[in-house]
Amino acid sequence: MNSTNPGKLFRCAATAVMLVASLSSEAIIYKYDEFNSTAGTCRLASWSGNQPSSGKLTIPSSYVDDKGRMYNVTSIASHSLDNLTEVTQITIPGSIVRIGDSAFGKGTAITDADERVYNFFNCPSLEKFVVTPDNKVFQSTEDGLLYSKGLGQLLRVPDHVVVADSTLKLSSGTVAISEDAFRGNTSVARLELPAEARIYGNGGLNRASSIASYSVYGDGARLKVSFEALLCKDIEDGSYEMVSFPRASATDEAGVGGNAAVVRDEAFFGCANLKKIYLHQARSIGARALSQTGITEIFFPREVEQLGEGVLERNNNLISIRSSMDGYMAPVLPKHFASDCPNLIRYDGLGKVYDLSTAAFKNCPNLKEFPFKGNLRLSGDSIFFNTGFERIEFTGATAEEYEPGRAIFGNCRNLREIDASIISHTNDNPFPFSSDYASGCLKLKTLRLPTFARIVRKDKTDNPPFGYSCTLDTIESHTVYGLETTPSFCYSTVNSEREYRPMVMLALTDGQTWEKNVWNEWPAGNAFAAGNGAAVYPQIYIDSYNPPANYVNKNATYYVGAMCKENYSEASDAGCEVHELFKLTLEFPKGGNMMYQVDTIPGLPHQIKTFTIRTNHKRTNLGDFGKKYSVSDDHINITNLTVTYVVNGYSFETDYGDPHDLPVDSSGIDIITPESIDAETEIYTPSGHLLGRKHGCQPDLTDYPAGMYILRIKDNNGVRTEKIKK
Repeated sequence: MNSTNPGKLFRCAATAVMLVASLSSEAIIYKYDEFNSTAGTCRLASWSGNQPSSGKLTIPSSYVDDKGRMYNVTSIASHSLDNLTEVTQITIPGSIVRIGDSAFGKGTAITDADERVYNFFNCPSLEKFVVTPDNKVFQSTEDGLLYSKGLGQLLRVPDHVVVADSTLKLSSGTVAISEDAFRGNTSVARLELPAEARIYGNGGLNRASSIASYSVYGDGARLKVSFEALLCKDIEDGSYEMVSFPRASATDEAGVGGNAAVVRDEAFFGCANLKKIYLHQARSIGARALSQTGITEIFFPREVEQLGEGVLERNNNLISIRSSMDGYMAPVLPKHFASDCPNLIRYDGLGKVYDLSTAAFKNCPNLKEFPFKGNLRLSGDSIFFNTGFERIEFTGATAEEYEPGRAIFGNCRNLREIDASIISHTNDNPFPFSSDYASGCLKLKTLRLPTFARIVRKDKTDNPPFGYSCTLDTIESHTVYGLETTPSFCYSTVNSEREYRPMVMLALTDGQTWEKNVWNEWPAGNAFAAGNGAAVYPQIYIDSYNPPANYVNKNATYYVGAMCKENYSEASDAGCEVHELFKLTLEFPKGGNMMYQVDTIPGLPHQIKTFTIRTNHKRTNLGDFGKKYSVSDDHINITNLTVTYVVNGYSFETDYGDPHDLPVDSSGIDIITPESIDAETEIYTPSGHLLGRKHGCQPDLTDYPAGMYILRIKDNNGVRTEKIKK
C-alpha cells in the first residue's frame, strides 16, 4: 500500500478546485504579474473567460499561486480591465492603491500632474463603481463615479452612469477632472461643473457621445462657457484655453470660444453637426482637435503656429484645406494631419510649412491638388499613400537636404507622372528618392528628375523606389547617385504585360556646369531588373560625349550623339546596339570659318528636332537639318563646340570640347593640300580611330598597311584635313 502526503493531497485538491472554477461557465480568469515576495504583493495584469452573469464584478483583493503562497493584489495594470461589455458594477477593494497611473491619495488638493486610471474603456453597460470604505486612495460617490480619496479628483465616469434627466452635476468639491474621466460615456447629455474645477486635457468630454451642453456654477473663474464652448484657465499664465465644444450640440457653426489662443486636444472631436469652424486667433491647435466633424472646408489663419497630431483626420465631408500664405503657419504638418479624409480634394497655401510628417494625407483617395515645392521636405513615411494625384509637379525652388520617408506616394493608383525637373540647385542637395517612394502606382508612366537626384537607402533591406512592379515607360534623368548598389527600376508582370522598353533620357551634360568630376553619374548597368516572367529592354538616350561609369546594361539599346559611337564601344562589345542620334559634319578651311552640317539619320525610332551650335559657349543661330552653315569666327579660335537638340521632346546637349580634337568623319571632308612644312599630323582610320602622330605635313606611312587614311594637319595656319589612299 502506497503512503500519501496529506499536505500534497491538499495542494492537489486546491489546484483541482481552482481549475474547476476556471473552467466553469461562470468563471472570469485573471492573470497577475509584478510579484513581490518580500512585500507579498502583486498586480492584476489582464482578464479572460466569461463575465459574471449578474453583471457585478468584484476585483480580487488577494491571489494564491500554485505553491500556496498568498499575495495581496495592490495594483491594476493599465488596460487590464477594458472591454468588460456585460459588467454593470465594479467593486474595488481596499487593497488596491494603484490603478493605471493613479496612485496619489492627495484628497482635495489640485494635483500637479494628471492621474489617469487607463482602465474601464469599452464598458458600455457599466453603471457604477463601488469602492470599499477601507480603501485609502480611491473613493466612489453615491451615483457611482470614481474619485480620488476625499472626492477631489474625478477619475472615471461609468459609460452608462444612471443620472436623472440625463443631467450630471459634479459636486462642488471637485477640483480636478482626469483627462479620460468621461471617455466612452453615453448617458450624460447635460453637464454642470463647479467653476473652480481644473480639467486635464479634454477630460474625455469629446469622447462622450451624448453631451449637448455645458454649464458652470459657483464662485470662481477657472471654468467658463462661451458660445457653448467650455474654457479652462491655464494654471501658469492665467489665459483661457478651449477645452471642448459639446459633441452632441445641434449648432452647425462655431468658433473658438472666448477667442482662446490655445485649442486643446480633441476640442471639437466628433462634432458631426458642425459644418463650419472658425479658428479666429488660435495659435495652437491640439491633436485631433478638428477630427471627425461635419466640416467641408477649413481655413488656418496666419496666427497658427502649432498643430497637433491627427488634427483633421477622419473628416468624411472635408473637401478643402486652406492656410494663410503670409502667416506663421506651423512649420511642420504633423502625423496624420488630414489622413483618412475620403472626400478631400485640395490643400492650398503652404505658408511657412516646410516639412510633412508620417501619413499626413494618407488614405485621401480624392486628393488631387497640392502645392508641391522643391524645398518641401517629405520626411515622414506614407505621406501621400493612397491619394488621388494624377500628376505631381514640383514648382521651382532650391532643393533642401533631408532624409525622405518611405512610401511617400505609395499606392497612388491614378498617378501617371512625377515631374521634378524644374527644381534648382540640386548640385548641393540632390533630389531624394526613398524606399517604395512610388511603389504600387501601376499607372505611373513618366518620371522627370532635376539636374541631380539620389536614391536613398537607409538599410540593405529597403525596397526599390518604385517597388517591384515598376511601370515607367519614360524616365528623364540627369545625374543620379545611389544606383550602383541594387536595381531601382524593377519590372514585373502587370496586367499581363511582360515586356517593357522604357525610354530613358539621360541629359547628363547639363551637370557639368556644377561639378565636372561627378556630373555623369548614372550606372545604368545596375539600375534595371525584371522578374516574375517579365523582361526589360531599356532604350537609353545619352547626350554625354563620354559615357557614365558602369553604364552597360546587356539588354539595353543606346542612342548617343554624333561622333560618340566609338566612345560607347564597351556597350557594343557587350552585344548592345549603339546608334548615333544624328550626323555632324565639320570642315576647317585654311584661314577660314568652321563649317558645319547636321543631318538626321533615317530609320531610327525617335524624333530629333531643332538644333543649335554653340562655339566657345556662345550661342549661334538655329539651323536646319541638311544645310551647311558657317561659324562667324575663324576656326583656329574655336576651343569648344556644343550641340543642343531636342529628342522626343526632351532637351539634350552634347559638349564635344575642342572640335579640333574630334575624330574625323571622312564623308564630310574637303581635301585640302597642306602648304606648311612645319606641321604636326595625326593619322586616323576613316571611322575616326587615332593611329598615331607624325612630324611634318607629308608623313611617312610606310609603317601602315594599304588602305584609306585621314590626315589631320596642324600648323600655324590652323587645322586641315586630307584624305589619302596608300
